[in-house]
Amino acid sequence: MPAFAGFGAAELLEQVVAPLCQELSLPIALKLGAWRGMSPDLDPCCGGDGVAAADLASLQALCANFPKVKFLVTVLSRANQHELTVVVQKTRNLHLYGCWWYCNNPSIIEELTKMRTEMLGTAFTAQHSDCRVLEQLLYKWEHSREVIGEALAP
Repeated sequence: MPAFAGFGAAELLEQVVAPLCQELSLPIALKLGAWRGMSPDLDPCCGGDGVAAADLASLQALCANFPKVKFLVTVLSRANQHELTVVVQKTRNLHLYGCWWYCNNPSIIEELTKMRTEMLGTAFTAQHSDCRVLEQLLYKWEHSREVIGEALAP
């Protein structure tokens, strides 16, 4: 089923959302790499979702096509992290943020924060939260703050 009256998600982003954001000088935040419905038996509240590699060449092309739009991006796949960091390094209107969902584990947060710092300096956002419950924010921030602090100042 189309995302919006004859548009798929990519077409909606490229033909409607990005031009509107460019016109209104608004940023666009993207979270790429979720495999929705990977395991339908676990799906009562998105428990069946998994991870897939994102197409970062398409992301870079989107940024090139809309140079006045600031894109904020995070990816779910650990396999995409280095490539994304390089794309961010080479793309002026792209900002990298957070360690999302399956990458929100202390060992992965540490690895990604160190790599991003080495490659981008401080030109990234180390963590964010899209939690829907306050208690999730509290435990995520507690472990993230400690790990990020150690990665930035060993």
